[in-house]
Amino acid sequence: METAGTGNRIQNDGVPRQVKDITDSMVKLLVGEAPHIQTFHVHKTILTQSSRFFQNAVKPEWTKKEAPIRILEDPQVLEPYIQWLYGNKPDLRSVHPPYVRLYLLGEFLQDRVFQNFVLSGMIARIKLGYVFSIDMINYLYEGTVSRSPARRLLVDAWCWLGSSRVLELNVENLPREFKDELLVRVMYHRREPYLEGEFPWIAQPEMYRHVETSQPNESSSQQIT
Repeated sequence: METAGTGNRIQNDGVPRQVKDITDSMVKLLVGEAPHIQTFHVHKTILTQSSRFFQNAVKPEWTKKEAPIRILEDPQVLEPYIQWLYGNKPDLRSVHPPYVRLYLLGEFLQDRVFQNFVLSGMIARIKLGYVFSIDMINYLYEGTVSRSPARRLLVDAWCWLGSSRVLELNVENLPREFKDELLVRVMYHRREPYLEGEFPWIAQPEMYRHVETSQPNESSSQQIT
């Protein structure tokens, strides 16, 4: 999935991230699962500026001095996060689906600043008429809790821009929570019929009639003697 206006990159939030102390220590990250473990080295100050996970992970009581931090996440997902930490535009060409996976990474790392950055990218896509897919909805709902801002955003996007046909064809494959939340939002945001025209049962009462699809059998119409 491409990013609005930037190909496969999303804009950084503009917050400068600089290493104030050139003697700042480096933290070694071992990311992924064998045999595809990848090593990253990140300045401690940069790594811990907004992630509660990393803030706790570098505490002496949590880990041995200079011991690497193990993360089982896909290295291709963590790499854009590190790019963002250093103020660069994350390259998303290897992340699928990018926004949802990055948002869930932020959930795991407890980095609300990064999650807000990802949400801004999602909003930019929605402004172009993009509605996140059924698979993305399921992926997001599996990794988030109730009242998640990302859940709210997907529900509102579907409320205003979603296809009723697509929804009808996939209703059984959607999370129950999403369907419940979408129903509430649709009812809340629905247009008042009397402002748009007549009520449908007045304008098209034939919609609420049974349609005879075949002629009744002659035997059924004969009188009983």
